[in-house]
Amino acid sequence: MARTIPPAMQKHLASGATSLCWCWKLKRRDGVVSGFTDHDRDIEFDAVLFSAASGLDGSAFEQNLGLAAGGGEVRGVLASQSILEQDAAEGVYDGAVIEIWRVNWSDVSQRIVCDVAVIGEITRSGKNFTAELRSLAHGLDQERGKVYRSQCDANLGDAQCGVNLLQPAYQAAASVQAVNAGKLLSIALNGFQDGWFSLGVMSVTSGANAGRAYQLATHRQDGAIAHVALEQKPAAPFAPGDSVILRAGCDKAFATCRNKFSNTINFRGFPHIPGNDALIAHAGNIKQTMDGGSMFR
Repeated sequence: MARTIPPAMQKHLASGATSLCWCWKLKRRDGVVSGFTDHDRDIEFDAVLFSAASGLDGSAFEQNLGLAAGGGEVRGVLASQSILEQDAAEGVYDGAVIEIWRVNWSDVSQRIVCDVAVIGEITRSGKNFTAELRSLAHGLDQERGKVYRSQCDANLGDAQCGVNLLQPAYQAAASVQAVNAGKLLSIALNGFQDGWFSLGVMSVTSGANAGRAYQLATHRQDGAIAHVALEQKPAAPFAPGDSVILRAGCDKAFATCRNKFSNTINFRGFPHIPGNDALIAHAGNIKQTMDGGSMFR
């Protein structure tokens, strides 16, 4: 990013005695704008109030020549007046744009944008959080268009997939029986195979997590009880009696599409692409014609 330092700020920097601070301007995808600073007093410019004592602290931000994606981190405390723990848990800040400013707090007209980044993964530990910052070049690493691979690139239940997840075979209403740990739940559920809801989604319809949805990592069936593990820590504790709706999951393999959903006509992958084993294997079956044709005759 090319930068032109304003003459007044350049003079201030050359004076040998500076009054500089960092400011972060955060714009969420829903348009909400927040400001934070590491200075001990609030700062305001561009109609944005940058709150002091917000607990934010930035790490060094890596930059590379060319189109290589740089990155860094910003750390802080989940405060009720700025960044809410519930919002962070629900992904409100995912993909938010953050501007990193260097500002002369004694004269805010002397300021410069040092970088612009996008918030990636947010990790939490108690009331503290760390937000990964990704440079705008990170968007160039995202997949666009069709990719040739063995797995399906559709999402279960979307327009490309076509599976109706509202069918009784693919969803079930149930209630939480016990909370074994923060992410491990026992749910009253019967009539489904072991692993049927692995990689699926659990929507919560009552209790402290009502209105939220959680990805399921695993599902193990034990008689009339289903033991499920959530992908992430819930925003609020679950309690026995909480109502949930479980929806089946898909590992995007051709066999799963065929055997579990009978939906091979809509499979969006290329299951017959030879894998690494086929690429490094030698010709050992003299009965097979090695003419470069399909191995699935």
